[in-house]
Amino acid sequence: MRSASWIVRARDAVREVALTIPADATLSARRKAMRAVGPHFHGGTYWGRKKWGQAVREYLERHGQPPRITQSVRNAPNFGPDIIFPWKKDAGA
Repeated sequence: MRSASWIVRARDAVREVALTIPADATLSARRKAMRAVGPHFHGGTYWGRKKWGQAVREYLERHGQPPRITQSVRNAPNFGPDIIFPWKKDAGA
């Protein structure tokens, strides 16, 4: 039988920790609780840390943390409405 993937295990662990956090806890208190459990979950492995961080971010975003801006969005060109691209369907509209 195959064991669960890192992300499934991380989400399960986050869910267990979330059950111990009061409903009216602040974002910083939630972050602190997650940070305290992290090393016990991933044991210092690269992939475990990566997936733990992903699961914690998903949880914290549901409780008020602003979403993470991805590199592709950060580096996307931001053209104004006066720039026309003739190969686009809505060019000149």
